[in-house]
Formats: sequence, structure tokens, C-alpha cells
Amino acid sequence: MNWITSITLLLLAILIATKSYSENFASNTSCTPLKKKFHYECNVKITYGLKPHSEADIIANASMPSMSMAHNIKPSKLTETKNLGEYTYELQLEMHGEWMISYD
Repeated sequence: MNWITSITLLLLAILIATKSYSENFASNTSCTPLKKKFHYECNVKITYGLKPHSEADIIANASMPSMSMAHNIKPSKLTETKNLGEYTYELQLEMHGEWMISYD
């Protein structure tokens, strides 16, 4: 993986403190590259207000803002870790670039 991809993913993870459904939900995402090209393991902390949001069925979706509707990334089901409100999932992207992750 080149340094541009690493920086892009780091910036994306920092900027992904998204608020969804309501202003009370927030997330903090970080992704680490795996051995397979464009394959990542991601971890996310989800809170509702100041409390961890746990025991939820959540799906991660990835899209490329600069090429909307051009990529079909398989949604990933999040698995809660032993820590309340913390989830993990794997993501297989299709190319280098800036990706946006959303949670449903």
C-alpha cells in the first residue's frame, strides 16, 4: 500500500465522526489494511449521546463520493466486540481513493 492510500484512509477515519438518524448518534472509525489488496479490518465506536450504543444490528456501506453509484461494495455486518459500543468488520474496496463509510 502506498503512502497516499494510507494518508487518505487515515484522514477518512478521522473525518468519519458521522451523525446518523439523529444528532445523538456518533461514530469513530479506524481501518487497518490486511494482506489482500484493498481489504481492510475496521473498528468503530458508536455512541448515542454519551453512552455506548450496543447490541445493535448495524451494516457498514462504503461509497466513493467522487464516483457515486459507480462501485458495488458488498455491505459488511458489524460484530460487537467485548467492549460495549465497539464493533469490528471487514471491508473489501475496489480501488485507491477517498471512500466514505456509512452505517445503517
